[in-house]
Amino acid sequence: VRGMCMGSPKILKLVENCPKASPPSPELVKKVQNLYHK
Repeated sequence: VRGMCMGSPKILKLVENCPKASPPSPELVKKVQNLYHK
């Protein structure tokens, strides 16, 4: 996640596919935190 630019097609697809106004699951939060800290 950290290495991707904000215009990355992968980031855009992830955001587009997320349900609107729903909080992220604890599992998703943990995965993103782990990726960011690598």
